[in-house]
Amino acid sequence: MSYAATDAEAQAIELVGFLDGTEVESQPSPLPPAAKQAIIAELDRAISAIASAKAAVETLPPARLAASSLSHPAGWGRLRARERQVAHRLAAGESDEEVAHALGISVATTKSHLRAVLAALSLRSRWEVRHVLTMSVEEDF
Repeated sequence: MSYAATDAEAQAIELVGFLDGTEVESQPSPLPPAAKQAIIAELDRAISAIASAKAAVETLPPARLAASSLSHPAGWGRLRARERQVAHRLAAGESDEEVAHALGISVATTKSHLRAVLAALSLRSRWEVRHVLTMSVEEDF
C-alpha cells in the first residue's frame, strides 16, 4: 500500500525542512538547536501517528467504518458536545459517578447534563437514553 501525504502532512514536512535548515538555506532559524530538535522530533512523532492511524482505518471492515457515522435520534443536534459524551457513557451503562470521574466533572454536573439530554430527546429516563442510542447503532448495521 502506498501512502500519499495530506496537505497538513506536507506542510509539516516543509516545516521540518525549515527547522533543520535543509529547506531554506538563506534564512537561519531563530530557534536554538535544542528547541529545533525537540520540534522536529515532535513533528516526526505526529506524522508517524497520522500515517499509522490512516493505515489502520484503511484496513477496517466496512461495518466498523459505518460506526463512525452513526445516525442519532431527533434532537441530538441540539445537544452540546459534553451532553453527547454524557449520553454515550450513560448508554454504555456507566453510573453517574463513573461518568463524572471519566469526564472530570462533578456528579451534579453529570446529572445536569442528563436532564438536558432527556429534555432535548424528549425522554424520561436514562434507560430510555440507552435504548434510543442502542437502537440508533443497531439500525445502522
